[in-house]
Amino acid sequence: MDRLDYIFGLAALAYIVTSTMFAAVRWWHTCPTTDKGYAYPDRRMQALLYLVPAVVLAPCVAFPMRPSAQALAAHYFVLCHSFFCALLLMTYFGRVKGWQQWKPWAVALAMPVGVMGAAKAVEAWTDVAVMPERLAWWLTATVGAVCLCYCIEAMRHVWLWMKPLGEDYYSNPDDLPLEYARQVLPIPVLHGVAAWAAFLIGNATVTAVVMALLSVFNVWFLILVLPAHRHREDLVAEVSEDHSSDLSEDALPVNNGTSTATSGGVASDSSQKPLPRETVSRIKQQLQQYVETEERFLDPHLTLRDVLTGGCTYNRSYVSRVLNEEMGCTFSAYVNRLRLQRADAPPGAAGTYRRHHRPLRLRLAIKLL
Repeated sequence: MDRLDYIFGLAALAYIVTSTMFAAVRWWHTCPTTDKGYAYPDRRMQALLYLVPAVVLAPCVAFPMRPSAQALAAHYFVLCHSFFCALLLMTYFGRVKGWQQWKPWAVALAMPVGVMGAAKAVEAWTDVAVMPERLAWWLTATVGAVCLCYCIEAMRHVWLWMKPLGEDYYSNPDDLPLEYARQVLPIPVLHGVAAWAAFLIGNATVTAVVMALLSVFNVWFLILVLPAHRHREDLVAEVSEDHSSDLSEDALPVNNGTSTATSGGVASDSSQKPLPRETVSRIKQQLQQYVETEERFLDPHLTLRDVLTGGCTYNRSYVSRVLNEEMGCTFSAYVNRLRLQRADAPPGAAGTYRRHHRPLRLRLAIKLL
């Protein structure tokens, strides 16, 4: 073995060791959790994905002098890194936002990625070509390009979830963690540039440099994600909903037990930072659009959760605060008021309501009594 082979083998070993270390720490490090069961929903997914190099890239350490082992590393990064980045983005942010449409594409892409990666690993272990080199290159390039597009789509969704949040910082389990999103969104770009550089140049020296850089990046990324961005004291404890009624009351924010409830169900917390006026204005606009303009208040089973999932980009505690502090009512009172206004409207304006929602009006009258 010449010096370059030693350098390549050491770079591969460094990458495997740092990836395995990352997997072990992420698997055993438990972040503060909530009643929803997660604060870092991608923790174990991170651990499993970071164990893959220890299995796939082992020939690069055992036989660094083989061209097949050197090719394996270059093919591995193009095949796996964009795909893994997309998985991590969607496992975390997709779950936080309740968006599951990414899963079928992930399952569909897992097969070609796994087949091509396994074929190159077999070639590296046996030093026997499984398929023609040119064909393997084009297949890897095609699958890698599809994975890159999938990763770009995942990044686009995260960006769209970030965009309406402005400068507000979110720390609720129902929210998109804006600061964390800003930190991790550039990561797929860095990985993509490094992976495609190693693959397209096809040089063992470049591949070794890429593995060394990604080894350093593994340590940096672990330092980034290890502290819980959602500290236990910052999490919001939701008040359980009353399922015996048609409407659920607002889940009011609790902050270290300092929140106090008033007789009207309105909570005040002097320690809470005032919401920016622009944020308040956007929340009120989204509420009015979804509940009033679209006449969702006519739905007898409308809940605040429906508003949050269907028409509002803000979290439950923010919306509750705007209702309580700016509009002076709870969500149920807000909706009941709109229904009573519709019921008391002139016959021409409320004719449709009177024909189709008489049982609801009777329930409201009984409830008020």
